[in-house]
Amino acid sequence: IRRERYEPFRVAFLETAAQLLGPDDLVPAQRVDLELPLGLVSDELEKLIRHLEPCGPGNPAPVFGVRHARAVGARRVGTNHLRFTLDDESGALPAIAFQWADAIPDHWLADRLDVAFRLERDEWQGRVTLQARVASMAPSA
Repeated sequence: IRRERYEPFRVAFLETAAQLLGPDDLVPAQRVDLELPLGLVSDELEKLIRHLEPCGPGNPAPVFGVRHARAVGARRVGTNHLRFTLDDESGALPAIAFQWADAIPDHWLADRLDVAFRLERDEWQGRVTLQARVASMAPSA
């Protein structure tokens, strides 16, 4: 676009976008493969998921969803990460939310959340546990 045509283009583009797009169009969608009560998370499930590997662009890792969960004991770790226990009353699962500490308001952590996550093994200091790696979260409706 020529420099002298940029401003008219920008105005026309924004006007068209305002006419065609609604608030829901401006929110990124998170793919969830299966809503899963946390009480059903197990070592056996994680082993089954590993049979789907290798995961990547052509074979994405499964994303699970849990609704109306609580983030219990949320604390900041590292530069901008959150660690907490995800609890939906059917079960609980340690969770890590990379790059989320500065991205959400504090009051979210006091309310119920809808969370999308990948199930993974956390191997640290010779100990292996299951954890939820948060892909997305938002207040429950």
